[in-house]
Amino acid sequence: MALVEYPMSIIPNSMTLNLRANTKTFQSSFNNSRLTAKFPGKHWEASLSFSNLYPREVAELKSFLWSLDGADGRFYMPLFDNMGAPAKGTPAALGTDQTGGLLTTNGWTPNTIVLKRG
Repeated sequence: MALVEYPMSIIPNSMTLNLRANTKTFQSSFNNSRLTAKFPGKHWEASLSFSNLYPREVAELKSFLWSLDGADGRFYMPLFDNMGAPAKGTPAALGTDQTGGLLTTNGWTPNTIVLKRG
């Protein structure tokens, strides 16, 4: 399935965004001990809140969600909680097939703080 764009004509009132680790917890039926297994990969979880939408906006949002075809659908969505930040260069990933917890990039404006923890 091709990635689609979020309909930018519908802006949420609020947004929360969390990065979820890929873990599974198992509990022993014999002694109730717990074992947690960590697997590669994480996924983003977003929650958007809307209020006072016009009927045409509701229809457009429903159409977008239905077009995703359930959990199989993928789409691009901007960070609505951090819109309008000034440009800090033209960053891009440096190289392909990067995995793990580090992403090497280039193209940032020199001598400028562009990312802060959190």
